[in-house]
Amino acid sequence: MMPRQIKQAHGRTGALGTRMALFFTVALLVAGCTATGIDTNPVVRKFTWFSYLNGDDVRAACEPGAPDRYRFVYNGVFVRHVRTYDIVPEADGRTFTLTTRVIGPTDVSRIVIRRPLDIFAPGRGTIVETKLTRDDILTLREALAAGGFFESPPRRLRLTSEDFFWLGTACVDGQIAFNAFRWPSARFDQARFPSVLLAWDPTGIPISPPRDVSLLEIFGTSDPDIRRRHSTFNLTVTEDGLVGR
Repeated sequence: MMPRQIKQAHGRTGALGTRMALFFTVALLVAGCTATGIDTNPVVRKFTWFSYLNGDDVRAACEPGAPDRYRFVYNGVFVRHVRTYDIVPEADGRTFTLTTRVIGPTDVSRIVIRRPLDIFAPGRGTIVETKLTRDDILTLREALAAGGFFESPPRRLRLTSEDFFWLGTACVDGQIAFNAFRWPSARFDQARFPSVLLAWDPTGIPISPPRDVSLLEIFGTSDPDIRRRHSTFNLTVTEDGLVGR
């Protein structure tokens, strides 16, 4: 049964100011901060994205006795399709909130350059919150264990923005668990938690399935230098998390 939906938003999370200078000031201020969740501003999100992927805030709060917390990210070619799932405990200690976000390409045709706020309107994605029970969390933990999530991550695994992969960081019983699953691989196929998350996903937006894609399909051109003109990254998986840029 689908967990109960409690709130939905489609890219309307409030203004960030009235002048472009303020936007960049805010972006620079958060550049060195730990992500406490995926930001709804595409410019700020670029600065905090790696911290978010690495689960830095989840790690910082994880200690003996800390409540369970989970974060999963699906990268379906970064500039085209990203899904995030954050699960945090409620104050009652019996329920959890799952925040699902689906972020697609910024629709540049909708941006009015002369309006500073307008440049931030697209690209914020679809955000939906749902309630989960302890039984739901037990189902998730069983899926994580069955799919090898609690095993050591593959060292030196390379992840690029043009790849299809799942990343997960979790605080479970006061211990950090981190893993990565890149397509194509047997590990990717054997992961069980994605099917659980997608069954709970209330956005109605289909996942972009893993497949071979060309620069032309991703960026609309075959120019090999195109990556330098877009939001791209290269990461390496270590036992302690992600490194790269």
